[in-house]
Amino acid sequence: MSLSMPRKEYYWKNHEKCLEDDRKRRKSEERQAYLKQWWMDNRGRYKRSPKEETIHCWKQRGIVCDYDAIYDIYINTHKCDHCKKKFESSYYRCLDHCHTCGTVRGIICRSCNTGNKLKCYLC
Repeated sequence: MSLSMPRKEYYWKNHEKCLEDDRKRRKSEERQAYLKQWWMDNRGRYKRSPKEETIHCWKQRGIVCDYDAIYDIYINTHKCDHCKKKFESSYYRCLDHCHTCGTVRGIICRSCNTGNKLKCYLC
């Protein structure tokens, strides 16, 4: 829209385009409202527990182990296996694993997980 042309004049010159834009916007708003309502109605059926969510993420990353046993160890570990630093919160706790074979090496802090390249002795 040019700045010299008033809004009404622009609208009447581009009537079909403006109507189509309105239809698209209304459709997307209706879709968003529908999805929001659907999620409110069905959220209990699709929500995972924190344990199920953590194990699901491990499976997606290719970690191969006894998930229930490792989860119990993971939750009860309060310091890094590598640098022995105490975890400030669960955000800093990471399950270290080999990206080649998927075996678990230990529970380490986020800085050890991103900084140090730990070796897998099984590969």
